[in-house]
Order: sequence, then C-alpha cells, then structure tokens
Amino acid sequence: MIKKKNESTWIENVPVLILGMQKDIANVGVFEAVLSVIERPYSYADLMAISSIGLTIKWFRGEYGNVWGGDSLPGDCEDEIQLISQAIGYDCNVKIGDANKIECKKLIIESINNGIPAICLDKGINLAVIFGYENDGDILLVRPYIDSCADMEDWDASVRYAFNDLLPYFILLNESNIQVDKIDAIINGIKIGMNNYNRKSQISKGNYYSKGTYYYGKEAYEKWINDLTNIELYNTEELRSELISLGHVFGNCSDTEVVLHGYAQWGKTVLEKM
Repeated sequence: MIKKKNESTWIENVPVLILGMQKDIANVGVFEAVLSVIERPYSYADLMAISSIGLTIKWFRGEYGNVWGGDSLPGDCEDEIQLISQAIGYDCNVKIGDANKIECKKLIIESINNGIPAICLDKGINLAVIFGYENDGDILLVRPYIDSCADMEDWDASVRYAFNDLLPYFILLNESNIQVDKIDAIINGIKIGMNNYNRKSQISKGNYYSKGTYYYGKEAYEKWINDLTNIELYNTEELRSELISLGHVFGNCSDTEVVLHGYAQWGKTVLEKM
C-alpha cells in the first residue's frame, strides 16, 4: 500500500534488513524484501537457489579478512540478478553511470508510485531497498542492512539519503511477459552452482571489502584448511576449557583443533569468540 504525507511518499510494510538473521546476502535479501510487497513473493531460501549463490562454494581471501562467500565479483552480481529476473517475471533493469541519474530519479518515482520498490547501493556499497521519496525525489527513503544491535532511532535517521549523494547504480523492476517456472528456475540455479565447483580462482580489484582472491569448490576447501592451520589464538585455553565443559574431547593442543571444535559447536559465530 502506498502512503503519502506532506512531501513524502512511501510503500508500506517493506521489511527491515538486519544482519545476523541468517539473511546476510544482500543480493538476495533486498530482492526478498522488494518482492514481499508485490504480487510475486519469493522466500530467501528459494532466491538463494535460483540465483545460484547458495550453491556456489566460495572461499574469499581479502584485505579485510578471509570469509566463506564474500561479496559477489563484478559481473557475477549482474548474472545472479538476471537469474532472479527470469524466475520472478520482472525485468531487472540495471542503471549505471552519472549520465543515467536524472532519468533514474524519474523512474524511481514512477516505480514507487506504482507500488514497486527500487534497489540502490547504500553508503557501505551494499544493495539496499528504495521504498519511498521526499521533495520530488531529492531525498530517497532507503532500507539498508543494519546491525542487529543498532539503535533503531539512529537507524531511522540514516535511511533518508540525498539522491545526489548516492552512487549511480540502480535496479528498477518492470513487469515482463516471460517467467520461468519456479522449479525450472531452481534447477537452473543448481546447475550453475555445481558448474562453479570447478571454476578457476578469480582476482578482484574492487572496493576494500571485495579486493582479494576468490576460490571455488575443492580449491576453496583446500585454501580454507590451509588458512586454519595458520591460525594463532590469544585465548586458546579459555576456548578449549569452555568446549571441554560442553563435552568436546581434544586430541592435541593446536589452535586449529580448537577452531574446528568451536566451529562445530557455534558455527560461524565462533569468530566472535576469538
């Protein structure tokens, strides 16, 4: 439902995007949020399969650290969006460059007025949802990903972005007459994800958070294990004692074994305990 008050126009019930809620892949989370308020909602799990993201084994070594998954490589994001586009029955038109910004403002306003959110890059260079506008589009109301511990009052103030301050990257959805059957779309995503298992490593020269090397499939596991063997913890004994109290049995005194047991116990949140 579209609401208007004074100089503001917005779409109601667009979900808040929160990190740490098992929906941290921005490419997928924003589409789930957008689709939730139009006629073709798709779950996060379905979109992870359709886009092939959830089925691509990828280990990233970057300047800011090593992580499973990591940001999408330049070019990959567009391919993932295209896979989603075919499944949802909407053309996802990616607009890039300053030359398109004035046109984009008009198209964003039109899209919001038609009840369809748009997508942009937030100030952290992650995809975010545009769900409204003020002052004829000079100010956009944006839902970026926020930390689960963020102060909601502070967050409310941060979603009003000056249009001219945003990077020139927008995705606008237009209804299409072509829609791939949902099961076929998921199968296609699975095939692409499996093909990525044998993909060669890729070097990214993107922004700080995506600058590094991406490894896929078997090579990803090999690099991950190698990185684990080089881990040195400052609180090894503290973690080992906690794990022993939880029933874990250790075969040696290495930091790597503590990390592996910690991962088995707490999953990726073990990183917060290191």
